[in-house]
Amino acid sequence: MESGKPSGRWLGALITACPLLAAAWLLTYTLLRPPFLEPLGGWNYAGPLALILAVAPLGRTWRGDAYVRPTSTSRL
Repeated sequence: MESGKPSGRWLGALITACPLLAAAWLLTYTLLRPPFLEPLGGWNYAGPLALILAVAPLGRTWRGDAYVRPTSTSRL
């Protein structure tokens, strides 16, 4: 079992934000075609893919609170 402090809240927020940002990027590029994204061309698909793939290593660094098994006398 790993020891150490739980991860900061920023890591959980980053893990959540990466796929959401990737989805927003893809939807914006495919549906709205804003002029500032047009020069990127095919990289508009590589950027969101990189954001989604970044979640795996970020998730492996996550450390949560230690699990405390409830006892038969504890209330849930």
